[in-house]
Amino acid sequence: MFFNIICSIFICIIFIIVNFYSKPSKKEKQNIIMLTGKTMGTYWQVKVPNLKNKAYIKNLIQKYLDQDETMLSSWKKNSIVSEFNKRKKNQLQKINKDFFNIISIALKINKKTHGKLDITISPLINIWGFGTKKKPTTYPSKKKIKEKIHLSGSQHLKLIKNSFGMFLEKDMNGIEINLSTLGEGFAVDHLAYILKKKD
Repeated sequence: MFFNIICSIFICIIFIIVNFYSKPSKKEKQNIIMLTGKTMGTYWQVKVPNLKNKAYIKNLIQKYLDQDETMLSSWKKNSIVSEFNKRKKNQLQKINKDFFNIISIALKINKKTHGKLDITISPLINIWGFGTKKKPTTYPSKKKIKEKIHLSGSQHLKLIKNSFGMFLEKDMNGIEINLSTLGEGFAVDHLAYILKKKD
């Protein structure tokens, strides 16, 4: 599941990078290069015309993907997501503007869809073997599923913005978030924005 999500991120990135620069001529089409790197436990690949500043573009892509991973990844132990998931109820997690906006969007979508999109179902994802915990050898019992459903619900999240900064808080122990549903879209939009600024 996670691998498929990551693949979709970089498929989108390929289109962004290629379309960001002017369409290559026939000669340039014969001189397309592939930039590659590692992020989020897998690899990324981007095809671009053979630019003089390709090393700069590659480093730029890697830099911002690494930054986004440090913010959004459930697999990176020191990410904002992981730090929040380890916190107890009523403990404030300091967040940045981008993270604040992502959570804000997630909560709005949750409300408009009557809970169909819920970033707090991380405990359910884990017991089915698609998350960060050790993959189970058996299917979860109905009792276990009910227990984990109880540990979900976007209503348990609260965004706080004051003179001290921006924070995310939970009102119940065991609440964990997973941003895989929105992370890939953010990464693509963020990268497109950065590259356009550098044009």
